[in-house]
Amino acid sequence: MTLLEFIKSHALEDSSFGDLADDVMGDKNFPYDQGEERIASYLEFMLHRHGNVGMFEEFMEAYQSHKDVEVEFNDLDTKYAPMRAERWEFLKANFSCDKVISVGEPGDIYRIYAIDSAGKEAIKFDVYGKRTLTELSVVEIENIVRGNLTRELSVAEALAALAENKFEGTRSPTQPNYSEMIDYLTSHRKDKN
Repeated sequence: MTLLEFIKSHALEDSSFGDLADDVMGDKNFPYDQGEERIASYLEFMLHRHGNVGMFEEFMEAYQSHKDVEVEFNDLDTKYAPMRAERWEFLKANFSCDKVISVGEPGDIYRIYAIDSAGKEAIKFDVYGKRTLTELSVVEIENIVRGNLTRELSVAEALAALAENKFEGTRSPTQPNYSEMIDYLTSHRKDKN
């Protein structure tokens, strides 16, 4: 069992370990993609900062005693529950997109909804927004407000429309969000050559 799996295995518990796991699952800056040494260092720092040094030592002792335990194949919460910090990687790998709703004038699209028609949901991307990729929202398609500036497009049409956006003066798309959105849409384009 890895340290991440150990953390996730406690997420639904009503205990001090469960509270810690819930905090970790909701931490948008948690270094989930780093090695165990870095993860342990981050946990120690955060717990020390909040006056819980004893909790860190207790948690790591418990982890050491469970480290060699194999995770059950059907323990989906432990194996697959995404942390907030890994939300974008999870969405990128698992969220389908078959069409797009764009919001804005031609040459000035400021929002994109990547639609999963089967799941009736969409990832909401703000071209100029300051939110990080871990803060992207998934919305129900029926809750998308449609007006004069919304257009339903194929993924290829949306990419072409975004390529025509004019980023003038100090108004430029938020990076790396914009590049990641383009890469995500490109990976779902049906007419790839």
